Formats: sequence, structure tokens, C-alpha cells
Amino acid sequence: MNLLDTDTLIDMIKTKKHRAGAISPITLIEILRGIQTTKRPNIKELLEESFTLLNIDNKT
Repeated sequence: MNLLDTDTLIDMIKTKKHRAGAISPITLIEILRGIQTTKRPNIKELLEESFTLLNIDNKT
């Protein structure tokens, strides 16, 4: 499983092309910080349903 970073997710949003993979909590937070506060809950739910959310550990 590929670990996707913030730049990759932004590119996926812009090009509307989905890639399977995982994201870290840091990537999730970075994406959410760039979105309007009112849209954050929906986007958070969408990202958590679309990607595997990894825990931060030595492997991440």
C-alpha cells in the first residue's frame, strides 16, 4: 500500500483522479487546514472513507 502525501492528494483533487493508498494523520490535518471550516467535517469523512488512515509509528 502506498503512503500518499499532501501534494499527491492535492494533485488528485485537481485532476479528479483517484489512487488507492493510505494517508497519515499529518496529511489529513494539512489537507483540512486548507479547506473552509464549514466544509471540513464532510471532507474529513470523505478522506477517511477513501483512504486507509495510518497511525504514526516508526514505519510511517
